[in-house]
Amino acid sequence: MREHYDLVVVGASSAGLAAAEKARKSRPQATIACFSEEPDPPYYRPMLTELMGNPAVLEKPAFTLKKPEWFTEQGIDLFLGAEVTDLDPAARTLATGEGGACTFGACVLATGSVPFVPLPEALGLPGVHTCRSLADARRILEASRDARDVVVIGGGLLGLEAAHFLNGAGRRITVVELMPRILPRQLDEAVSAWYAARIGAAGVTLRLGTSVKEVRAEGDRLVVDTGAEALLADLVLFSIGVRPRVELARKAGLNVNRGIVVDEFLQTSDPHVFACGDAAEAGGQVVALWMLAMRMGQVAGHNAVAGREATFAPAFPPAALAAFDTRIFSVGQLERGEVLARGTGEDNGMRLYFEADVLTGAVLWGDTARGMALAKAIERKAARADVENLIG
Repeated sequence: MREHYDLVVVGASSAGLAAAEKARKSRPQATIACFSEEPDPPYYRPMLTELMGNPAVLEKPAFTLKKPEWFTEQGIDLFLGAEVTDLDPAARTLATGEGGACTFGACVLATGSVPFVPLPEALGLPGVHTCRSLADARRILEASRDARDVVVIGGGLLGLEAAHFLNGAGRRITVVELMPRILPRQLDEAVSAWYAARIGAAGVTLRLGTSVKEVRAEGDRLVVDTGAEALLADLVLFSIGVRPRVELARKAGLNVNRGIVVDEFLQTSDPHVFACGDAAEAGGQVVALWMLAMRMGQVAGHNAVAGREATFAPAFPPAALAAFDTRIFSVGQLERGEVLARGTGEDNGMRLYFEADVLTGAVLWGDTARGMALAKAIERKAARADVENLIG
C-alpha cells in the first residue's frame, strides 16, 4: 500500500467499481486504491439469487465483473479482504482492520447496503439466512441441498427471484409477503393478480397480507410463526429489503440521514469525500438498484479527481424480473390515469398508463422487448398517438 493516494474508493461493487474506472479515465495519472472487505474479485451481485439454486453461475463469464489483472492493467491498487474501519476526512487518512493506512486527496464511499431483518435474533438460528454477498449465496446453496421446506420472508423482486431459483429438487417453497398483493410498486392490480396465479401454478405457495411474528427452532426444524399459522421450514430466507451501510460515514462525522447525504455532485458534508450507490442519499432518496449505483459511481469518481463537474439527478429506473418462466418490465406511474391494455390475461401483454394523453407508466409481461423504448417515451413525455405508433 502506498503512503498516499489521489483517490481511495471504499467498496468494489457496482458503484465503487464504476467510480474507480471513471476516475482512471478522467485523470489518467491519478494514483487510485480500491478497498473491498470481500475476499473475491468484484462480481455481478444480481446473479446471487440464481447462485442459490445453480452453482454453474460461478462459471458464467458475466458473473465476474473485473479480474484482478484488470486492476493491475489500469494501475488501480485493489485490496481484497480489507475492511476500512477508520476514516478521518479532516486529516484525510484511512485505516483498515488489518493495520493498513494511507492518506488521500479524495475519497469515494461506496459501502453499499445490508439486508433488513425485522427479527434480528432469528439470524442466530441454524438454517436462517440473508443474501447480500457471495459467501451468503454459497451458504444458502449448500443449505438448500438437504432442505425440503423453504420459507422466503419477503415477496419483492429479490424474494420472488429466490423462490424461483430454489423451487425444484422436491422442495416446497412458501413466500410470506406483508403486502396484500405481489409487487404493488412494480405491477398494477391486474398484472399482479396474473403473476400471483403464475407463481402458484409453479408450485410456490404465497401467503399475502401476512406478517411474521417469530422465527424459532423446534427440534431440528424451524418454525415461522405468522400468528395465524406455524410454517415448518428447513431453510428460512429473509428478503425484505436493504438498508444503507452508513456506520463508517457516521463515525467519520459526515452528515448521515437514512443514507450518507450528498448533493447533486455526490459530495458529502466534507468537500473531499463523495458517496454513491446504495449507501448514498441523493435528493432525499435512497434507491438500491444496480444500474443506478453504477451511474452514481461514474459521477462520484469523476468529480473526486476532476472537480465538481458532473451532476446526478435522482431517478427511478425501470424494474425488471425474469422468474417463473416469464419476464416482467415496469416503469413510471401505474394505476393512475387512463389505461391502454394489450393481451390482458395472455402470456404476453402490456398495460400503458396515460395522463392528459401523455405516457406516464408501463408494465409489460412475457415479451418485454419494447420496455426500454417505452421507458424513453416516458422520459420525453410522449403523446398517446406516438406511443400507439411505437407499439404497433
